[in-house]
Amino acid sequence: MSFLRPPNEADALYRSMNTPGRFLNEGVVNANGPLWHELRARLTPPLTNRAVLRHFVGGMNQVNNKAAYRNGIRKKNSHLEP
Repeated sequence: MSFLRPPNEADALYRSMNTPGRFLNEGVVNANGPLWHELRARLTPPLTNRAVLRHFVGGMNQVNNKAAYRNGIRKKNSHLEP
């Protein structure tokens, strides 16, 4: 038994109102069944590629450390840079 969830109404409305033909399909968030599987299969490899992740991890750590300092989670004398 397969479960089809309804599309995200805001996303579906945005896609239908803006520039007809701009979007090739309803997108991975709103897709179901074989279309979802195809879109997900194309999207997963670039998102889980170690080289891509390494490119972003430094910046993400910097943002997280700054947020931790601001929220008092990390002490100022920690070995981690703010």
